[in-house]
Amino acid sequence: MTARRSFAIVALVGVWVLGWGEVSLINVLGGVVVTLFVLALFPLGPMSEGTGLTFRPLATAHLVGFFVVELVLSNVSMARDLLGRRSRIRTGVVAYPLRVDSANLLTFLANVLSLSPGTMPIDVDVDPKVIYLHVTRMHNRPRIIRTVARYEELALRAFGSPANLAALREVTAR
Repeated sequence: MTARRSFAIVALVGVWVLGWGEVSLINVLGGVVVTLFVLALFPLGPMSEGTGLTFRPLATAHLVGFFVVELVLSNVSMARDLLGRRSRIRTGVVAYPLRVDSANLLTFLANVLSLSPGTMPIDVDVDPKVIYLHVTRMHNRPRIIRTVARYEELALRAFGSPANLAALREVTAR
């Protein structure tokens, strides 16, 4: 069994158990049965040969931790903005040029940023790679740029190819 298939099984069983809301032997076994059935019906396709993507567990944990902290902070900020006496909402569009040329990273960033309250990807330019975000806190533009840059860096450290990491080191060394 490949590491990729093992990861898929663990992830799907985890989602199954979360869906039932209770960790029990019967839920885990039921999740394993359903997962194996689903993977038999819909087998994992081959990875694209040219991606060179890797999975680094510690870097992924760091990325997830950053995401959770940012999610909590942005939810608190949005609640304060919406429920406060004075409206702090200042909408605008922020363009963030990616430092590394990676379509996979661009897709990942767009999805992560769409989950964060107060930011919504609205457009993507592919050449050069730029993501445009509609934001509700335009007055915090420098912080938004720093946050997206941090997501980019953490995603590369978690999933990027050695070539992607070298490109990031080269860009950040300037």
